[in-house]
Amino acid sequence: MDPRSFLLYIAKGITMLSGLGVQLLVARLAGVEGFGTWSLFMNLFLIFSTLSDWGTSLNGPRMMQLSGTEIWISNARFWRMRLSWLAAVGMLGIIIVFYSTQASTLLWGLPMVILYGFMSDWYDRGIQRPDRVAYRQITQGIAQLAGVAIVVWFNGSLSMALAIYAGIAALTFLVWHRRQLPEDSHPKNVSWLGTQFPVLLGWSAYFLTYNLPVLLLGFFSGAAITGFYSSHYFLYTSLATLSVITMDVFMAKPNSKEYGKWLGLFTILAMLGIAASKWYYPILFDSKGFAWDASLTLFMVILCALHAWRLFCINGLLNKASTKSFGRWNMLSLGLHLALIGALVALGKSYTPYAAALLLLVAEACTLVVFQFIKRQSHV
Repeated sequence: MDPRSFLLYIAKGITMLSGLGVQLLVARLAGVEGFGTWSLFMNLFLIFSTLSDWGTSLNGPRMMQLSGTEIWISNARFWRMRLSWLAAVGMLGIIIVFYSTQASTLLWGLPMVILYGFMSDWYDRGIQRPDRVAYRQITQGIAQLAGVAIVVWFNGSLSMALAIYAGIAALTFLVWHRRQLPEDSHPKNVSWLGTQFPVLLGWSAYFLTYNLPVLLLGFFSGAAITGFYSSHYFLYTSLATLSVITMDVFMAKPNSKEYGKWLGLFTILAMLGIAASKWYYPILFDSKGFAWDASLTLFMVILCALHAWRLFCINGLLNKASTKSFGRWNMLSLGLHLALIGALVALGKSYTPYAAALLLLVAEACTLVVFQFIKRQSHV
C-alpha cells in the first residue's frame, strides 16, 4: 500500500475518532431520545446525499479511468450540483410528512445535502490523490468535534449542535471543491444520468437496506427506542468504516488479491472492536437511558462480517463496470428485507430493535449466499 493511500487510513481513523467524540457529546447533551433524533438526522442525510451524488462517489474514480477523464468529470460535476437541490427538496418533504414533530432539528441537514454536490473526494481518489481526501476529512472531523464541544460547554441545544455540525460539513465540501476541481470544458450530456442510474439504484437500495431499521423505528417506536438501537448500530458503523476505507482505496486501482487481504484484516479488527464494546459502551453512553445489550452487539458483529463480504462481492462488480448487475443485486437485498418486514407485520409481531437487526442480517446473508451460488454455477 502506497504512502498516500495509507494516509487516507490515518485520516479515516482521525475522522472515526472525531465522530466518536461527537456521538459521545450528543449522547451526553440530549440522552437516548436526542441520540435517536441524531441517528434519524444522519440516516436521512445519507439517503438524500446518495440521490444528490448519483453514484459518483462509489464508482467515479474507476469511471474516470474507463470513460475519458475530462468528459466524465464535467458531466458528474454538472449533474451532481443540480441533483443536490432536488435531493434537498425530497428530504424536506419527507421530514414534513413523516417526522414533523422533530422537523426543527432534522431540517438542519438540508445545507449538507445541498452542498454535497460540491464534495470532490471522488475526483481526488480518481487522480490517485487520496491524501487530499485525507486532509479534507481530518479538517471536517476535528472542526465538527470542536463545534459540538463548544455547544455542550455552553449548555446549548441539540438543534444548535446539529446546525454547527451540518454547517461545517457543508463548508468543507465547498472549500475543497473550489480549490481542486478543474473548470468545465465539455457539454453536459443527459445520457450520463442514465449510465449512472444502475449505480444510483444499487447504492440507494444498499443504504435503504441498512437504514430501514432506524427509519422505521423512528416513525413507529419513537426517539428513545431508536436511540437504544442506534447506540449499538453506531458501534458497527464506526468500526466497519475500516472496511469501507479499504474499498475506497482500491476502487481506483483494482487488485482483488491485495484488496481481499487488507479487507479481511481490517474487518477482523472491526469485529473484535465491536465484540469488546461491553467494556467501553458505558463510557460512551453512561447516562440518560442508555443500556448495553449483548444480543444487539452480537448482531452487529455478524453484520460487520456480512457487510465486508458484500463490499468484496457485490461492490466488486463496479470494478468490472458491471453497473446493471450491481443495481440488481442491491435491489434484491432490499426487496428481500422489505418482504421479511412485511411477513413480520402480517404475523402480528412487533418491529423491535432485535427484530430489526435480525431481519437485516437474514436479508443480507440470503442475498450473499445466492450471489456466491450463482457465481460458482457460472464457472462450472
